[in-house]
Amino acid sequence: MSSLGDDTRLRIDGVIRRVHEALVEVKTRDELEAAVCRAFADSEPYVFAWIGVHDTDTNVVVPSAIAGAGQEYLDEISIALDDSAEANGPTAVALRTGTTQIMQRIRDDPDYEPWREQALARGFESSAAIPLVEGHRTYGVLNVYSGRPEAFEASEQTLLAELGATIGTAIGGILAREDLEAQKRQYEQLTERISDAYYAVDSEWEITYWNDQMADRTDVSAADALGERLWTAFPEIVGTDAESNYRAAMETNEPQSFEMYVEAPFDYWVEVDVHPDDDGLSIFSREITERKQRERELTEAKRRLDAIVHNTSEAIYIKNRESEYIFINEVGADIFDETPETVVGKTDDELFDTESADAIRADDRHVFESGTGETWERVRYVDGTEHVFIDNKFPYRDQSGEIIGLVGVSRDITERKAYEQQLEEQRDGLDLLNKVVRHDIRNNLQVVLGYGDLLGPHVDADGNEHLTKILNNAESAVELTHTAADLAEVMVHPDRDPTRVCLDDILQTQITEVRETFDDATVAVAGSLPAVEVLADDMLSSVFRNLLKNAVQHNDKDVPEVTVSAAVDDDAGAVTVRVADNGPGVPEDLRPSIFGKGEKGLDSEGTGVGLYLVRTLVEAYGGDVWIEDETAGRPADTRTASAAATDAEGAVFAVELPIA
Repeated sequence: MSSLGDDTRLRIDGVIRRVHEALVEVKTRDELEAAVCRAFADSEPYVFAWIGVHDTDTNVVVPSAIAGAGQEYLDEISIALDDSAEANGPTAVALRTGTTQIMQRIRDDPDYEPWREQALARGFESSAAIPLVEGHRTYGVLNVYSGRPEAFEASEQTLLAELGATIGTAIGGILAREDLEAQKRQYEQLTERISDAYYAVDSEWEITYWNDQMADRTDVSAADALGERLWTAFPEIVGTDAESNYRAAMETNEPQSFEMYVEAPFDYWVEVDVHPDDDGLSIFSREITERKQRERELTEAKRRLDAIVHNTSEAIYIKNRESEYIFINEVGADIFDETPETVVGKTDDELFDTESADAIRADDRHVFESGTGETWERVRYVDGTEHVFIDNKFPYRDQSGEIIGLVGVSRDITERKAYEQQLEEQRDGLDLLNKVVRHDIRNNLQVVLGYGDLLGPHVDADGNEHLTKILNNAESAVELTHTAADLAEVMVHPDRDPTRVCLDDILQTQITEVRETFDDATVAVAGSLPAVEVLADDMLSSVFRNLLKNAVQHNDKDVPEVTVSAAVDDDAGAVTVRVADNGPGVPEDLRPSIFGKGEKGLDSEGTGVGLYLVRTLVEAYGGDVWIEDETAGRPADTRTASAAATDAEGAVFAVELPIA
């Protein structure tokens, strides 16, 4: 047919009008496609319409809009573009060629073979596949079905092809608009959500965009900034590095980045990125005050670390997993008589003897495999010379946590070990001397005393005076062996391990011994001795033996008087024992040093080690010892008569011990 009949023209015009109305009213592609399908499905002789699009993932045509009676038909068929039979059907050909495909007699057309049975079952006798095209782009295919054969006249086919192009153009317009709106939304979201302060200027330096972050930072709202020339709104920029970088970006069309300090009243650092485009400049700035502070702190920390690494007395080094030194400080390099620069790059095989290098690799391998730090005392040989090291090694990791080497801190303790060996030998010698003093010398002195007593009846009056001096000095020597032996014990075993000791038992034993030894002296107890346990050991008896004998032997009275008292302080958790005498006392200027090694009291003929031993033991027990005036330290009812009269006679040695 060369022209349309009146009924056909009216029908086609109605469909076209409805499609054009939809083009005006709809907002989205989905709405447009649905409206197009309804326009055809609601118009005789069409009974069903759908739009198919190419799914590139599955390479099949899938429905995007449907109208009319026939949805079950689409559920039962498929149009696969990689299937030779289905690819020759009208929909696939229209999609591929961009031309309208008409099937006037579905019942007889061989190209409709894959879908004929389903189509006829639903009364479809003819169909048209109309590509929705815009230029060279096909957005989909409109498929229209009629219940009678030969339903599509030639002139009608031309109108349908033109309508397909119109719909394709409309879809293209919708997609372009949606894409533009999406880009606009994305741009707005980007500029508003970025943490950077952002603004834009055009080629005339007029501010065209000003985000909230920029408003917050400058306290200038977008309403006040937009439309203003940059130099007018912010004259303080003129003459700064910012202006130079802005103008360089505008003139060269090259991005610029720089940091700058914004002075009072803002007082912060910013990092600025300037991006030129066809319209002007986009300027992003972010505050970096905290980062600059961290950089300063990092610089200071590095300076301190360098000071430690390069001034410590320990060797500090870093090795990679191939055991190559990648860093070593001067102390470490000095061990090999080299510089850090000459050591870096070397391995332990080049610095130690073979046995030492093998042992070092074994230690390194342990650190790598265990992933933990270790500390060892190791003997190594450098150029044949023995060195003893304390090696502390731990994993060296990269930012991801992977072990890429180890860090070592080594202290050369060769001299210390030699000194410890010397001390051990001295301690052994002192222990031997202690045994000699305790046994051999003391036994010989006892022989002197024994023969002296036997000699008494055989000397005259003049000789008896000399004999008495011999016996007194021998007794003093015996006492000295006790003190020396105790002191040697303390020196050989300086670390005490205090346990629970009964104070009253030890005090009473030592008081009894002194009474028996010095029958011309008076040793009294003020009140009663508290039955408490203190933290000490069996050497506590030496403390009180020395104090009691010191009070008698260094007394200038014809009858030495010694008073022992003890007081418990529950709040302090301690007991204080005082040994008071009626002797000459201890001058104030001697008191700070009287407990020193070798220090002697006023007119003392002793060695001065007894009080040193007292202080050493008491402090090892966690206690204290000091000297008080006789009038302050002794209970009033036990003071000597002379002390009561002069109020300045004698001394009191006070010992404080922790209660167990």
